[in-house]
Amino acid sequence: MSEDAKLNSLRERILDAVRNEKNGVVIFSMGAVLVYLGLVISVLWNSTFIYVLGVFAAVLGTISTILGFYVAIHFARRYNSLLKEVSDVAEMK
Repeated sequence: MSEDAKLNSLRERILDAVRNEKNGVVIFSMGAVLVYLGLVISVLWNSTFIYVLGVFAAVLGTISTILGFYVAIHFARRYNSLLKEVSDVAEMK
């Protein structure tokens, strides 16, 4: 594989890692908002159905927050390792 092909491949993988890291942050943020809304909904209204719906939203938001945090951290680490790989390739030149 030529140097240009390696660098293009690394560039594409870096862009993919950055995009997925941003998606993880968005999932994390939306999950946090969903937890907040679920808790507010479950506390403010007195209907049993609304209470269960609020608790369900809070649980779903908690799961989304944890998943988004994991995705963001995973792709941040991948991004850093790809940058190290780029610096290693640049040192070889």
